[in-house]
Amino acid sequence: NSVPVHDAEPVHDAEGRLLRRLSPAEAKQMIGEQLFPMVSKIEPDNAAKITGMMLEMGNKELLILLDSEQQLQMMVDDALRCLRRAQMAK
Repeated sequence: NSVPVHDAEPVHDAEGRLLRRLSPAEAKQMIGEQLFPMVSKIEPDNAAKITGMMLEMGNKELLILLDSEQQLQMMVDDALRCLRRAQMAK
């Protein structure tokens, strides 16, 4: 008896259960390690800074970014706008 695909657990649910077993700091570290390469593909020059900015968000919101390229792209765009404004203000 194989499990039908539509009954399979989404990856983010499994990750969410794993993250709940970790301390908040361990969970944040794990998310950051997954998020950084994804951000690097979109914005390699500022990936570390943008990932750091994103890690200020809650873990639930970060899991959404890991699961949605569209949401991640929007967040990277927002972070780039913030970085540019900060540089212009100097």
